[in-house]
This record gives sequence, C-alpha cells and structure tokens, in this order.
Amino acid sequence: MVNSVKYFNEVCIKKIYELSAELAENPKDFASYVKGVTDQLSKLGVEIIKET
Repeated sequence: MVNSVKYFNEVCIKKIYELSAELAENPKDFASYVKGVTDQLSKLGVEIIKET
C-alpha cells in the first residue's frame, strides 16, 4: 500500500493539478478534464491491485 500512496503523491496529484489548470484555461472542455481524472484514478487502481 505504501507504493500506491507514493504513486498517488508523486504522479496522480501532479497530473490532476495539470488537468485542473487546463480546465481553468478552457472551462468548456470539461469532458476532457473528467476523462483525464478518470484515467489517473484507473491507473491508481492498477497500482493498488499490483500491491495486493
């Protein structure tokens, strides 16, 4: 579980922050933001499953 938390802190938060900045620049492209966040959370899920 430690590696999953590290992955979330080092990768997911950075990417979600970037997606949020892109959304702030172009608020009409909300679908892209949702897809990006969903992709990141799916990757996090894979990391969690790898550890179990």
